[in-house]
Formats: sequence, structure tokens, C-alpha cells
Amino acid sequence: MLANVQDGVLDQASVELDLLVDPAARSADIVSARGSMRYHDLTINYFSGLTPVRKVSGTATLSDRRLEFTPTGGSVRSVQVTGGSLDISNLGAPVEWQTIDLTLAGPIRDVLQVIDLKPLRYAHDIGVDPARVGGRTEFNLHFRFPLLRSLKFDDVEYRIKASMTGATIARAAMNRDLSNGNFVLDISRPGMRLQGRARFDNIPISIDGGVFFKPKDGERARYRVALTLDDEQRRRLAFDYLPDRISGLIGVDLTYSAFEAGRAEADARLDLRAARLSIAEAGWTKAPNAPGTGRLVLELADEQVTRLREIEVKAAGLYGNFSLALMPDREQVERVDIRRFMVGDDDIAGYIAHRTDGGWRVELHGPKLDLTHWLNSSDDNLSQHSAKDPPLLIDARLGHLILGPHRQVRDLSAHLSREGDNWQAARIDAHFVNGHGLSLQFGGEPERRGLSFSSDDLGSTLSLLNVTDNIVGGRIAVTGHVSDTAGKRVLRGHVDGDNYNLIRAPGLAKVLSLTSLNAIGSLLAGSGIPFSTLRGDFAYSEDHLIIENLLAYGGAIGVTANGVLELGPHQLDLQGTIVPAYTLNSMIGNIPVFGSLLLGGEGQGLFAANYRATGSAADPQVWVNPLSALTPGFLRRLLQPNFGNPPQVQEAPGTQ
Repeated sequence: MLANVQDGVLDQASVELDLLVDPAARSADIVSARGSMRYHDLTINYFSGLTPVRKVSGTATLSDRRLEFTPTGGSVRSVQVTGGSLDISNLGAPVEWQTIDLTLAGPIRDVLQVIDLKPLRYAHDIGVDPARVGGRTEFNLHFRFPLLRSLKFDDVEYRIKASMTGATIARAAMNRDLSNGNFVLDISRPGMRLQGRARFDNIPISIDGGVFFKPKDGERARYRVALTLDDEQRRRLAFDYLPDRISGLIGVDLTYSAFEAGRAEADARLDLRAARLSIAEAGWTKAPNAPGTGRLVLELADEQVTRLREIEVKAAGLYGNFSLALMPDREQVERVDIRRFMVGDDDIAGYIAHRTDGGWRVELHGPKLDLTHWLNSSDDNLSQHSAKDPPLLIDARLGHLILGPHRQVRDLSAHLSREGDNWQAARIDAHFVNGHGLSLQFGGEPERRGLSFSSDDLGSTLSLLNVTDNIVGGRIAVTGHVSDTAGKRVLRGHVDGDNYNLIRAPGLAKVLSLTSLNAIGSLLAGSGIPFSTLRGDFAYSEDHLIIENLLAYGGAIGVTANGVLELGPHQLDLQGTIVPAYTLNSMIGNIPVFGSLLLGGEGQGLFAANYRATGSAADPQVWVNPLSALTPGFLRRLLQPNFGNPPQVQEAPGTQ
């Protein structure tokens, strides 16, 4: 016992002994002892390896085999002893016990430096460098252990309870400071627990955390941090993900768990009630004060994110559940799993994965996907691909795919492949809502990729592709090939169709009125003008469609066309011939030699008129040459505008 007390001055001491005297044996036994003392400037070693308490002053009492020191002063480094006791019990027994209870006050840094010495190493265990810590603390220090020469640390009972005010930690996390901390700290053999409030990078936070010194399930530490972040604070902390979709206050309840071998997990629960959320591509928004929650679960190794195991967001009309895996370099995305994504009426699942041979693979499936808003908001970017873009492979199976009002298919199966700025292969099969179907096959050798498209509903096909809503019914078959020359992709093909009706069609209505064919024109406002045949050639490049030798006819009328359609702004420049009563009017063509001379070729009639239509497809300007109406076909062609100058692929309205 006395080996743990050094230096100092004994100011006063008194002792009373009760003796049992044996005169015959000339001996005496101490029955009991009582006493007191006053001292100052003692040095007390309370625990082997830790900084001793110096300049200790106070009093001590001895009674009933127990010696109790009551210090009134002393210090450990700059930490001052303000009270407590040091008690030695079972005096004279085979094993004596020492109990230390001290109350101290001083700088947090000095306290951490003391408890970071071996064998405790508490500051080391909680990942805090005492040199970066400021603030003051008042704490109670408790030790109880047997006075043995070979004392083991496992034989020591200990506990530290502290209250800290004005706590600061430089570069506490993310190279940012913690300040204005007010905490309660409890350390015992199982572990440490810290509770309180502070400011992290001047953002108010609350902390409830603990470290487990001998974990049984692998979890070494767990911290729970709660804070609320506005737009500026998220930018400051580099947490401003998707700023064009998320704005306003976000409540964060983060639980961080540390495991062995540098592994960790962060589970962030997000309160999105005060935030505004927007997914413009789906036409969906959440206003502030509407309920909304989110969750992020991150896996970390050596303090670096390796995987986002759970990404979840919930709000009225929105539910998303995703996961994200990173490459071994932890800087690039390897895979995104879309477990389920519902927004509005959309409901899809699938994944986006990095391919081993480079590029990406996308797999989507689900009952419904509506791209209406996305197409409307992305028209300017849909075709803007670069030769440097990574290869892309898409597989999709969708119950319903919607591209716009009255533009949808069901039972879609699609396989698409793109390299650089062009699609290289495609296979698409689907049905319209009326049960009719469509099929597309595209691919082959790079120098000449073949294309084949067929549908038993021409009208629905043109409506789906947003070409026109003026066709009802019919069948269509398209064959062609794609060539890539000098960085430009050109699709050339041939189209065949039959048995469809033309309705409304303002351009044709103007032509018919100018040729005094009002009776036929009136059909456009009713059931439409029936056509039995459609055929012609075309070339397509960069949103420009060149029509060559197009012929469409039925019993009531026949029309030929050559020219250019600019599909983006819906502009056109077409010329051709319109033949009324096509079946009867063209019968003269059956006369040998003279028939073809008088008609001028297939699609012509003895009574016909040349026309030209330019401008907006919805309201074009139309010219009809009245001199051509009663002119034989071989002379009528000489009266056509631009006769002898077939359009080229690069031509387009407004570019000449």
C-alpha cells in the first residue's frame, strides 16, 4: 500500500490502539485501531501505467481495518482534484482491496491524454487524437482492485463518468471541425457511450454513440447522428446530390457502425417532408410539407464507400428501391440494381451493369413505362450521341410502353445494341392496344446493315412514331439497309402498304379544293379516303426523310409524291400528281403504247393535276398547276416544279 504513496508532508497524525495484553507471555495483540491524519503534496499512484495524482492534500481516517483518504486538492497534469476518496479495506487480511473514487475538473485534452495511456488506450479506441481536442470537463474516476503484486488488468473494476462543455475537435470528420459540444461520457469495461449536442461545420447535430471494447458480434462501435441540412449546407458538405431534383430542408438520422478489419456501415434515414422533389421526365413532383422519406445504406472499407446496399425513397406517387456496387478502384460504378421503381403509373425493375468487354448493359422489365414527359423534355438530346460513348446493350420486356397520347404498345420485347453514336442492331416485337402487332429486325455486317419492319396496322405505326395521326388501319412492310459513310448514317429503303384510310390531312384537303375535287375532299372529314395500295422508296438521315416515287391509290383517288419531310420541326416540301377517280381514270393506261404515253407512267391518269406543298405539315402552303389538269401525262411532267432534279438526302426545307 505504502508503495503507491510517495513524497509529501504529514502535517498531523494521531492513533488509538486497543490492545489485548498477556502479562505472563509479555505480549500484546492489537484488537482495533483508530486514527486520523492531515497531509499535503503527496504523490499517489492509483493505477499502474497512468499519470499519478500529484500535490495531493487532504485528510485520512483509520477505523475497523479500513483506511480512507479524503483529498481536498491535487492534480493530474492540469486536471484538478476537487473531491472524492481513496479507500483501502480488509487491512491485515490475505487480500486487501483498494477503491478509488475521485472527482476532477480540467481540460478535456489532458483527460484524454491520461486515459489514452496503456493499458486503457480509450482515446485511441474511439479514434480521437487528444491533441486536436479542446473544451473542459468534470468527471468521476472509479477504480477497485485487489492489492496484489501480480495484478492483471482483467482484475480491475473501473468506470469513468464525465460531462464536457465547449468541446471542440479539429478535423473531426471529412476534414471539418466539431465545435460547441456539450456531452455526457460514460466509460466502463464493456465500452464507452457518448451523448450530447454540438455543431459540425457550424451545423447543429445531436450524437449518441458507443464503442464496444470486447465486441461479441463483430460490431466495434456504433454512432447515431441527427441533423437537418438545407441546400447550402448540403453543397458545403458535398452532399448536394441531384440538386435539380431535390431542394429544401432534409432531416438526416444517421447510424454509423464500425466492424473489424476496417469494415463499416452507414445507415441514413431521411425525412423529406420539408423538401421539394421533382422527376420532370415522369411529370411528378412532391411539394414541401407533403410526406416523404428516404434511406441510404452504405458499406465502407477503410473509410471508403464500396457499395450502396440500399437506396430507397417513398412519397405519394413515388417509390424507388435500388442498390449500387462500385468497381474495385471504388471510383466507378459497376452495377445499379433497380429492385423496383414506381413513379406515377410507371412500374419497372431491372439493372444497369458494366460489361466485362466494356460499355454497359441495361435490363428493364415491368408492367408499365410512360416516356411521354421524358421524350418531351429531351427532344433536343435524344440523338446527340458521341463516337466516344461507351457501347450500350438494352434488353426490355414491358407490359405497356407509352410514348405519348394515343401512342402506346403492349407486350413489348426489345433488344438494342449501340456502339459510339449509332445503333448497330435492334430486335423489337410488340402489340398495339387493338391487338395488331409490329416487328422490327435491324443489324448485320457493319458496311451494310439490313432493316426489316412489318405491321398489320399502318395507322397505329405512324401514330406511334409521331409521324401522323391521319392514317387508319392498313398494313405496312419496310425493307432497307443502313450505311455509314463519312461519319453520316443513311437509311435507304422501300415501303409497301395496303388497305388503309386517310382522314383529315389538311395538306391533301387543300390540294383537292384547288382542283375542284370537293366531293372527294369531303370524305376526309368522315370515314376517310380509302387507299388500296402504298409503295415507294425513301432515304433517311439526320431527321430528314427523302421520299422518292411514292405512289398511293384507291378507287377514289391516286397520289404520287417526291420530296423532303423534316421530322423534327414537322416541315415538308413535296411535289407530285393527284389523280381523281383513279381506277377509271387510269384504265386508259392499258392501251398499248399510247396508254403509257398519255398517262405519263405509273400513278398518272389522263385527267390529273400537278401540285406542290411546302411549309408546316399541319398547315402547308399548296400550289396546283391548273394547266396540267387536262394535259397528257408526258407533257404534264414538264410542268412539275423542279422537274428533272430529284431530291438528295442532304436536302431539307429551309437549308437550300
